[in-house]
Amino acid sequence: MRTLGDRVAASHHSACSLLGLDLWDVALDVAHVTRLDGGAGRSESDIRHHEGLVVPDDVLLLDGFQVMRPARAALESATLSGVERGLVTVNSGLHNNLFDEHALEVQRRAMQSWPGAQHLQLVTRLADKRIESVGESRSLFLFWSQGLPLPALQYEIWDGPHLLGYADFAWPEHGLIVEFDGRSKYQKYLREGEDPGDAVFREKRREDAIRRVTGWTVIRLVWADLAHPARTAALLRSAMRTAA
Repeated sequence: MRTLGDRVAASHHSACSLLGLDLWDVALDVAHVTRLDGGAGRSESDIRHHEGLVVPDDVLLLDGFQVMRPARAALESATLSGVERGLVTVNSGLHNNLFDEHALEVQRRAMQSWPGAQHLQLVTRLADKRIESVGESRSLFLFWSQGLPLPALQYEIWDGPHLLGYADFAWPEHGLIVEFDGRSKYQKYLREGEDPGDAVFREKRREDAIRRVTGWTVIRLVWADLAHPARTAALLRSAMRTAA
């Protein structure tokens, strides 16, 4: 970026990284820039130059560097990485209020004829700002790709007048709750003076209370489950049939 100066803006995966958007399973050994000077697209050993229409509102200044705005950067990244990886990045931007659904759809329409943009409509249709993590985004993709009914997100669980909490995913008609269990989930909710074991124990008590109040099945998914989508989907279908 220092070498190329104002002739380019960081874009695609590189812009997402600079903007703090989540990226999953995306190669970062090549930097991506978009030409602002009309230069031709080309690939070098460690940099890929993209060309395309850029209007002034597409670019912002970040720490002295020109960077594509979050909505465009996220969708550009998705054109290269596909639906699942793209959903991770887009949900990150929505959840962290870097853009909203309207801005995302406006950007998608502007890019609909671009190379690699065929699947962006699916990414934006599945995207939801209530998704809080990479694991939750990948879980949602698993449900869709395996033909499961899409769940309610951040489902409220009440014990009379008391809110017990929110379930990541719920199928009330099937009496099923699914939570994604990543290490960051417990680290995020650590209270002062606690270690991760305290958070795990508190979460276990919450889960027991949810089962007692609802009578529903609670299944926890981990990273290994996401690596075997067909097997995991079969487990969830079995739980749905049992509840029915």
